[in-house]
Amino acid sequence: MSIVDFSASIAVAESARQVFQEILDNLLAFNESSPTIFAEAESYLAAASTGLSQAGQSWDASTQTYLPPRRDADLSWKATINSGWTKRQEMIEEVKRQNAKKTEFDRIAEMDYDDLHHNYSEIILAKESGDLNSPFYKQSKTEYRIKLEKAVVKRYEEVKDLPRETNISKYTLQKVDPFFKAKIDRMNHKELEEYYPGLKFSPIAPILDHNYYSSEIDEANDIYLAARYQELDSQNPISKHDPNFEQKRFDYIAETGLDPVTGKEADKELLNYATNYTNYAPGIKAGYDFLMVGTAAWSTRAYNKDIQTQRADAQINEYYQIKDAVRNSSVGSKPVVEIKTYSMDDLVNLKHTDNFTEKSKIHIFEGDINKKGRAGGYHYDMVEGTSGNIIEGTKGPTLSDAGIYEAKVEVNGTFKKANGGKSTFFPDHMSPQEVVDAINEAYSNKIYQEGSRGVYVGNSKEGIKIRMVLTDDGKIITAYPTVSE
Repeated sequence: MSIVDFSASIAVAESARQVFQEILDNLLAFNESSPTIFAEAESYLAAASTGLSQAGQSWDASTQTYLPPRRDADLSWKATINSGWTKRQEMIEEVKRQNAKKTEFDRIAEMDYDDLHHNYSEIILAKESGDLNSPFYKQSKTEYRIKLEKAVVKRYEEVKDLPRETNISKYTLQKVDPFFKAKIDRMNHKELEEYYPGLKFSPIAPILDHNYYSSEIDEANDIYLAARYQELDSQNPISKHDPNFEQKRFDYIAETGLDPVTGKEADKELLNYATNYTNYAPGIKAGYDFLMVGTAAWSTRAYNKDIQTQRADAQINEYYQIKDAVRNSSVGSKPVVEIKTYSMDDLVNLKHTDNFTEKSKIHIFEGDINKKGRAGGYHYDMVEGTSGNIIEGTKGPTLSDAGIYEAKVEVNGTFKKANGGKSTFFPDHMSPQEVVDAINEAYSNKIYQEGSRGVYVGNSKEGIKIRMVLTDDGKIITAYPTVSE
């Protein structure tokens, strides 16, 4: 044996102890997933075992070195391993070549729900809103574009109802801070509500609270927090975020005797009320509004026995404002706030706007499209003729006693994508000037949010918490109501 061959054999033997087992494990694992590639796995197992055996026999403990293999040693196992590895690499390269030949339509046909939303969210949103076939959507479509839309919609219909491991996109999950995720995963439903009070009012409060994110990680963290909360909330007998919560709550009390709000046995008075409500409410026509006000009062009364977060009188007052203001009537001897609409002229005549940039007023009251073509803003819905609009059926319940709420919006036909497509709105009973005044009041007591880029939070005299983003010289870029801390 030549010196070169001898040195090579020693080198192979020295590395064999560490690498042979890894090679064997990899080969067997690869064989399980790709039996056509390594159908002869047994031969590789035998070759690797021979190599391990020879390595063990050639080790000299006294000198801590490997001895050269005997002249009669069978080293054919090296060729077997090398041959198998070469075949594996060739197959991998072939798979890569085949993937490179796939058309966009081939890839679409293999996509799951998250892949489709990640790559073709515009088409899916247009399909869900009913605008995909509108003559005003993408007016000059090429044949390729039409074919692409059909392929995306076809695949979307195939996968949209399939069970998913989580209700958060895998692409978002990849961006979540692992330490943040671990912290959230350790908390139960009640602990999340205590640590993030906004969740008591809306299951997506962390997202609504941010119209601006300094990083994708921060946004992903909020999305994960909301998703985790909703997962835990769904495990409750009844979710207090359910739009039919009151009716379901009384049904549950009448059936089980337990109050799902407190998790405790309902007292006799509440149990009687729930039983009567369940028995008679469906047939009651006259006096329906007053019955529902009573429902709200009882709900809040029981809720506040353990959780001091709402007041019955405030909830009743809010109910009357929403129900009766629509009819422009009054309740008893007390007049109700009349909700009216405003014109674009009212925006032109706004006073006390020195703290605002010119664009910020458009952003807040009308909505705008940024340089990237994305819709943004729109936090007040009572001005007629604006570019922004609330998408029908998406307006949610009030998130606070002040009357702020959230809804999905579009601006000039472009659907907002940030924050799940939603904006938080100043109360409808406020005038545009009252909104400006409230923002100025919050501006006067603003507090900088540590670690942010020009983000401040302040409070109006009416108790509306307002988040603002300012320019370097202190001008307001955007301002919107929020409920979270």
